Amino acid sequence: MSPCHLVTLSSAVLLFASGPAHAHRLYVECKLKGDTVVVEAFYSDNKPAANATVTVHDALGNELATGRTDDAGRWRFPAPAAGKYQVTCDAGGGHRTPVPVTIPTAAALKPITPAPEEIVVTGGPTREELTRFPWLRLFLGVAAIGGLAVLLWLATRRRGTIHESA
Repeated sequence: MSPCHLVTLSSAVLLFASGPAHAHRLYVECKLKGDTVVVEAFYSDNKPAANATVTVHDALGNELATGRTDDAGRWRFPAPAAGKYQVTCDAGGGHRTPVPVTIPTAAALKPITPAPEEIVVTGGPTREELTRFPWLRLFLGVAAIGGLAVLLWLATRRRGTIHESA
């Protein structure tokens, strides 16, 4: 395989191996604290989404509550009855994120001892998981680049020995 083919192949591998780019994506995490739901709106760099509009809808689409996040990206509203809801956060500039929220029944919380101070009621990854540094992806990317560099070096070295013997 020629060095040009290896460069093209390595470029294709890196292109398809890379994940989607999320430049400043808006995330929302909701926590049940006693009889209050705390909404935390934040960007992919873990900065709070201040002054974002938050709207809560029930399963039928009825608006239950609306408000704005504070400077820390938080907004609180009284916990509704157990059930499924949708919280939508709109920070402007195309940053709009709807998240499903499930408020558990009191019976579902009883077996948990000791009772947690707060319960994450949004599905999906937590804020910590969304904003932590991607060490594994960094390591795999560096390893892939290193492996391709070695292959390219071996290919050019082999090609040089073939031309020298001719």
